[in-house]
Amino acid sequence: MYNFEVLTKVEPGLDYGSAVSIALSGDLMSMTLDESTNTLLVLTDKIYLLDANTLEIKNSLIPPSIALDFENDNLNNCYYISFPKLMETWVLNKTDLRVVAKIDAPIGVRTLEVDEENKILFQSAMTGVIEQRSLDDYHLISRFRVAHWIHYLHGSPKKRKLVVSPNARPFVISYDARPVDDDYSGALLKILEDTARKIMKNFPAGSLQNINEESHVPQNIQFRTEPED
Repeated sequence: MYNFEVLTKVEPGLDYGSAVSIALSGDLMSMTLDESTNTLLVLTDKIYLLDANTLEIKNSLIPPSIALDFENDNLNNCYYISFPKLMETWVLNKTDLRVVAKIDAPIGVRTLEVDEENKILFQSAMTGVIEQRSLDDYHLISRFRVAHWIHYLHGSPKKRKLVVSPNARPFVISYDARPVDDDYSGALLKILEDTARKIMKNFPAGSLQNINEESHVPQNIQFRTEPED
């Protein structure tokens, strides 16, 4: 059974509004604008690349496993997709959507954040672990644990700080937070991850599959707007 999410581009008039909308299958997991290509990156149970003006589907893919975030990197001309069950973040070339790299990620990886100014990729997980990796070669810079079940992550590059939201009360932490290995439970979690990763290597993840989504066509709609006081 599918739930339908509607994405809308609104152009308000004096007493009415016009919009372009499209219904996509699955629950909305992530939505990001790639301004360099004028592309809207939409992640449901599928991966959609939409024209940001017309909402027409440029490309659509079926991921090999549940994916939870879809982020853009203009510095390396690529996209990142997080796969919690695979414990990986995949790197996709923007031009042809080829998988050009697979990055080890914390178990239950959820939210990604790209800091192009400091050349850092952040990977946060449901366990509260946050990893920093270099955008140059994706080597691990640091790893720390702040809370459980991180829902939201946003970087402030100039201040080198992160806004983290595990619940209704977000908080701010420094890029230089205490390493997770200084925490006993965090060290045990790392051992668990290493063991799970070795097991996962015995089960190939599959690949991204192109799909035809001709049935999903943008629709033009109009609606009345409330007059201003």
